[in-house]
Amino acid sequence: MLRLLKTADVLVYNIRPQAMARLQLGYDVVSKLNPRLIYAGVFGFRPGRPYAAKPPYDDLIQGATALPALMAQTSDGIPRYVPNALVDRIVGLTAVGANLRQPGASRPHRRGQRLDIPMFETMAGFVMGDHMGRSHLRAAARQRRLRRHLSRDRRPTRPPTAISA
Repeated sequence: MLRLLKTADVLVYNIRPQAMARLQLGYDVVSKLNPRLIYAGVFGFRPGRPYAAKPPYDDLIQGATALPALMAQTSDGIPRYVPNALVDRIVGLTAVGANLRQPGASRPHRRGQRLDIPMFETMAGFVMGDHMGRSHLRAAARQRRLRRHLSRDRRPTRPPTAISA
């Protein structure tokens, strides 16, 4: 792995940073091998925070960001997880976007960088507006928008049948 990293442009990993350090693949080691490397970590919680060493998974992050509470508002009041790996997908797309923002790999003078993409903080930002209930809107607009978003009747409709000529 270290041999590959000497010429790599980007390393994306999705295990805890502590595990990367144990494997001798921490940023301090890898950046010395390749100072141009973009080192992108997708892990559970921001380093230096109380849960930083804890392993995450989709349901845990959904629960921690209160997505089940939002789901409860649109159904029978029972909190439920979003029925797909929503967190994994959103955080993965965030990581792609973060990496695409970096300078092109073909630029020899490019400096490397460490990118942290923590799942909890990414999802907390993603659902913050929903939890705030659009509090930045005037009361009338907020009620209209909330009624529409939280309506139990908000669902896809059948497409119209094809009209034959």
